[in-house]
Amino acid sequence: MTSDRLLTVDQVAERLGVSRSHVYRQATHWPFTRKLSAKALRFSELGLERWVASSGPPVAGRQEGSPGTYEHE
Repeated sequence: MTSDRLLTVDQVAERLGVSRSHVYRQATHWPFTRKLSAKALRFSELGLERWVASSGPPVAGRQEGSPGTYEHE
């Protein structure tokens, strides 16, 4: 059985190639977000991997509104 690690905002931002602020803005929309307290967010590593596999990773330069589009700063 594979254990699920909880990732920080910085770790998720690095894996996705997006800014920390983007991760915070999207956190409420992502099913793999875990709110540990009023000021602490973590993200399921397995959930993130599944989400990327099903949605595709964010790609810089895609047209806004196209599948897999994410804001980049």
